[in-house]
Amino acid sequence: MGRLAIAAICERLAHKFRYARAGFPDLVVWNEKEFKFVEVKGPGDSLSAKQSCWIDFLLHNQIPVEVCYVKCKFSFLYWFY
Repeated sequence: MGRLAIAAICERLAHKFRYARAGFPDLVVWNEKEFKFVEVKGPGDSLSAKQSCWIDFLLHNQIPVEVCYVKCKFSFLYWFY
């Protein structure tokens, strides 16, 4: 992660901590060459307003981010029968 990305995130937290402390993406994934923030959503889940604001902020600052929608293969109800 570059200096500009870290500086942008820190500045947002420093100036608007009370508002910006919630909604930050769940994961940071990386390899030797790149990184990405990931917000994970399960079945029936949707982005909150604060999560959408963080995603917009990250995109505006050219910081890689995406939403990962997870689907379950089977229901937990089958585990109990």
